[in-house]
Amino acid sequence: MTDTGVLVAKGTKIYISPNVHDTDIDAMTDANAILEYEAITGWLQIEDVTSYGEFGAQSELITHMPVDTGVVNKYKGTTNYGQISLQMARRTAATGQAKLIEAQKSLQSYDFKVEYSDADYDGITTGTVQYFAGKVMSYTNNVGQVNNVIQAAATIEIDGRFLEVEAT
Repeated sequence: MTDTGVLVAKGTKIYISPNVHDTDIDAMTDANAILEYEAITGWLQIEDVTSYGEFGAQSELITHMPVDTGVVNKYKGTTNYGQISLQMARRTAATGQAKLIEAQKSLQSYDFKVEYSDADYDGITTGTVQYFAGKVMSYTNNVGQVNNVIQAAATIEIDGRFLEVEAT
């Protein structure tokens, strides 16, 4: 971080758990769920990610328009935790990408961890971490043009709430 509080993307990493997601995190308190995630060992870094895109929860809009008032009333509906679309150099033999490919073939969810780069600033030793569970829906290839690195893309549908551990 700088004096402005802006955090750069450089140094951000994403990891996939070595095993399927098998705990009902959504039934736990945030503190207990974070302890469950922190107890996972053997996280595999997904290598050579060039873009994470946007990700996060979004609620559906519900509207009600009574004829007598002519006013649109707005309410929050169901929450969709969204998806994360990773762009990366294709390295199918790398452990993290190999696990993504395996997870894409599975009907089960896997756990994910995103580590932000704020550990590189102002004496912070541990960067901000976000945890979530998701299903790997796709792993696709893009050869591109003659002077390109062959790319891969993966879409992860997030199917559990986000938990964040602040930098320390």
